[in-house]
Amino acid sequence: MGKKDTPTRFKHLKVVLDNLEVNESKVFLETYFSPVFHVFYDTFITTESTLKQKSQKIQREELDAVLILLEKILIFLPELLQQRWQKHALARLFKRLLHPANNSKLRREGMK
Repeated sequence: MGKKDTPTRFKHLKVVLDNLEVNESKVFLETYFSPVFHVFYDTFITTESTLKQKSQKIQREELDAVLILLEKILIFLPELLQQRWQKHALARLFKRLLHPANNSKLRREGMK
């Protein structure tokens, strides 16, 4: 992935993953786990902050797309997660998702 801004990188990453078969997605994530995680995390932080400021449908849809990528990371990279890869970043992320001030739908997504 090139040195583009985070939203553009996320958009392109989403297009790639949407067009891969399940086994190809797993191989892709195993190969590019580090840059994928950084794009994911940066996008989550930006989207979540924007959503707190102005809760609009576009921000909610973007957060949904980010959470789908999180789900793929959790499903396809269990070996890395067992080795505590990105443990602190993921803990902060779940803490933000499950924050009591968030609406119940967002907290449910965090539990999912």
